[in-house]
Amino acid sequence: MTLKNTHSNYGLIARFFHWAIAFIILGLICVGFYMTSLAYSPEKIQLYGTHKSFGLLVLWLAGLRLIWRQFSKPPTQDLGHKLWEKILARAAHFLLYVAMIGMPLTGWLMSSAGEYPVPFFGLDMPDLVGKNPSLAMIMKEAHEVIAFILIGVIALHAMGALKHHFMDKDDTFKRMAGAATSIKATIVIIILAIFFAVVGYLFVTSPKEYKQKITSDTIASEIAVTQVTDIASTVQRWVISPKDTALTFQASVMGKEFTGRFNDIDGDIYFDPNNLESSKIKIIIQTGSLDSDDKERDEQMKSAEWFYISSYPEAVFESIAFEPALEGQFIAVGHLTIRDITMPVTLPFTLELKENGTQAHVKGMAALNRLDFGLGQGQWSETDTVGADVRVKIDLKAEAQN
Repeated sequence: MTLKNTHSNYGLIARFFHWAIAFIILGLICVGFYMTSLAYSPEKIQLYGTHKSFGLLVLWLAGLRLIWRQFSKPPTQDLGHKLWEKILARAAHFLLYVAMIGMPLTGWLMSSAGEYPVPFFGLDMPDLVGKNPSLAMIMKEAHEVIAFILIGVIALHAMGALKHHFMDKDDTFKRMAGAATSIKATIVIIILAIFFAVVGYLFVTSPKEYKQKITSDTIASEIAVTQVTDIASTVQRWVISPKDTALTFQASVMGKEFTGRFNDIDGDIYFDPNNLESSKIKIIIQTGSLDSDDKERDEQMKSAEWFYISSYPEAVFESIAFEPALEGQFIAVGHLTIRDITMPVTLPFTLELKENGTQAHVKGMAALNRLDFGLGQGQWSETDTVGADVRVKIDLKAEAQN
């Protein structure tokens, strides 16, 4: 048997590409439907990483296969197929190539747009696009649609091979499998293809249950703001503008950073840059307003292993002192309470006053360790999947209250 294709048969290299891609795809389909049924966990994230690695392997193999076809043309011997069989075969091959390239690319785009890592057996692949939740959702739908198309085409391809081998008794299947292929081997391959198609269908159509699913229905709809009464009357009070305020955080999954935010922030601010001793702030964050543009990840972060929003709906930062830094820069020293844990936190920030001192714009950043606050317990306590370091950024606007 030669490396290159001949007039009547495929060569060793073409057969390698065909069968390697075929069995990797069958495994990916099975694992793909299985992993989507799992609860969000470190094991699931790691399984996704393996799935992506093999998916990219299919992409590279498909590319090499297309290149090889330019150097070694497929067999040209006419086996007497009917016209409709030829048309159907060409359509199936076209759809297979679309799927072999489209599945990995949509998965890559989905992960990039959703701020998830795209590993390739230990190597971190670059993002194809920046964070884009809408695009991530579109690519997810496209990924699923192509999966169903692929299942159908694989089943059609397998049935075609079965027809040619048993009914027509021609050499169509033997061209790719080898002349020594037994009837038993043929049957096993066909059954495997149909089995994976059926299993995939059953997995995707069966109802899925996710553990520890906590919804925002458990969160109080009203914000109880504790009034600060021990502030001297000479210190200006500021009212936060919620629509112009953003509290974001950056964490990492398998070394890939993602960005989230809290959409519900309020509190009391009494601050005078010329009277730091009497200044005081208390910021209240509704933990149930957490949003990282990924529903499954957000549900997990609201669960008992993380923010536990049903028992601890608020996170609170309260200052105990302010220190001046450079011009327009200050350091807030205070305590941050998340869940039932209070830890000291230092928050450097800049202050810009506008409109004759009636509008304030504050920007600050703090580095935290999620484990200090009990975020990520049990299976999430290890940092190899979800990193321990978290950067919190606040961009706050407020107006002076007369």
